[in-house]
Amino acid sequence: MTQHKLFIATAALALSLGAQAQTTKCDFETEDYAGVSTYDSWEASPLRTGQLAGHARVVDNPYKDDNNPTDKVVGFQRSRYGGMFYGARIDLKEPIALSPTVKYVHAYIYSPKGGEVGLVALGKRSTIADQEPDAEQLITLGTMKVPAGAWADAVFPISGNEKAQIMSLVIAPDANINPGGGEDFMAYIDNITVNETASPRISTGEYALNFDTDQTMTRTDRHLDRMAFRAGTVTSSTATTQCRSTVYVDMTDKFTVTMKAGESVRPTYSYTGNAMHSYTYVDWDNDGKFDVDFESDEPANGSDLVSYSYYEGKNSAGQNRGSNAGLGTPIYTVPADQPRGIYRGRSKVDWNNIDPAGNINMDNSIIDNGGNIVDYLINVHTDKVSLNVDARMCTVTMPDGSALPDSVAFDEDLTINVVMDQGFYLSGLRVTHGYNLDGDEYIHGNRQWSVDTLECESQTSITIPAELIDGDLSVSILFSNTPPVGIEKAPVASNVNVSVEENTIVLRSEEAQPYRVVNAGGQVIAKGTVKGTKKLPNFPAGVYVVNDTKCVIN
Repeated sequence: MTQHKLFIATAALALSLGAQAQTTKCDFETEDYAGVSTYDSWEASPLRTGQLAGHARVVDNPYKDDNNPTDKVVGFQRSRYGGMFYGARIDLKEPIALSPTVKYVHAYIYSPKGGEVGLVALGKRSTIADQEPDAEQLITLGTMKVPAGAWADAVFPISGNEKAQIMSLVIAPDANINPGGGEDFMAYIDNITVNETASPRISTGEYALNFDTDQTMTRTDRHLDRMAFRAGTVTSSTATTQCRSTVYVDMTDKFTVTMKAGESVRPTYSYTGNAMHSYTYVDWDNDGKFDVDFESDEPANGSDLVSYSYYEGKNSAGQNRGSNAGLGTPIYTVPADQPRGIYRGRSKVDWNNIDPAGNINMDNSIIDNGGNIVDYLINVHTDKVSLNVDARMCTVTMPDGSALPDSVAFDEDLTINVVMDQGFYLSGLRVTHGYNLDGDEYIHGNRQWSVDTLECESQTSITIPAELIDGDLSVSILFSNTPPVGIEKAPVASNVNVSVEENTIVLRSEEAQPYRVVNAGGQVIAKGTVKGTKKLPNFPAGVYVVNDTKCVIN
């Protein structure tokens, strides 16, 4: 779990959150609350009738970390005998005024179980004279499930009659529809606040989303269709983004954008629909999250939000834009000192929202507005990549016979010659390619290198395709001391005498006899009739079968 790094300029903050953004705040470090107890919305609950006693009080924080370093939290014992909305009741010093406009209650929760969380708002409506001051004004679930064993920011949308005042908040860390199963456990609650944004203050997991990864699209008239990125003279593009079924699509195993340090990159998005904006992110420091830093309404140097078509009246180039700006995204530049390697990229279609995890405000969420988020990989490379070949029982050279170089061109076919020692037979190449080949294969879910095997029995000239030359290369020659299966089988029986001279197969027969030359791959590469002596010149090194006789050309 990592915390969002989301800084917004003062003017933008005022627009985003409004003048009454955070009128309520309980961090339990001081007496900023009126009381702590328990409450169950189930009227017949034994924890409500007095048969059982609830347990909640302010305690020392047992799980201090970077996400929640505060000293004091509310400790709450979740009883198996409580209902679905049984939780810690926090009585507020200052009431919350409800209105038809949605606001969001945020509460840090640490639960060893995780899952659905709930909120009960208790208070009084001024138009109902005899209503108790702790009547239930609303009950709601959190916008997302919380993970087990980590601090998370649970977010609850609240709205209602504008005459209602909320005096107490009940945070239910386990809003399980069947709470009777399992044992009691301790959960912890902290840092309660109310504002007008649904974005969690803590992002859960690496490259967090503000919705489930399998969230289905709720609209068929809007979806991101294709993406293209032109870096220098090279364009990396997708045939499709597969965004018609789910809001989020992980293409990290299917699509990689190539670029070099210092290059300008132009993103282009094709979208079915209108009135939306585009946002492009790169995790430049490979820390598992997209850091969004804003200074004076413009991206700070090194921000992971590298380009956007519209946010609060401007695009990422600082140009004034209307809200109908569309998806036309300005060029961004790869940092000049960016180390070569594999990074995570993210593209988002949303409306006037910079949160890389997606807008989940109730009035215009990415789920409702037909937006999408797509993740992919970015390969920051140099013109040359290193080459290392483990050549045992063979000699490996370039096609012209020269020695192998220490480096080769990025993303270009590489052809090498392999001549096996006497008694050994080539079976293939194992090609490890990428970056930091001795390190972890994955960093924050991003593949750093791959291993592919090329089958090439008894060939001499072998081409490693360009798509495998996407980083440093480590090539191992695969061989056997047993001839490939079937190489001793004779396609034609005859009395032809077969011998080998320099790069030449020599055939001799006193009478006219048919002959056929088959390479190690089973292909017929020469055939005819021989009477007397016949020489077949210019054969590359390898193993061949002439009728029923095997011969080797070195």
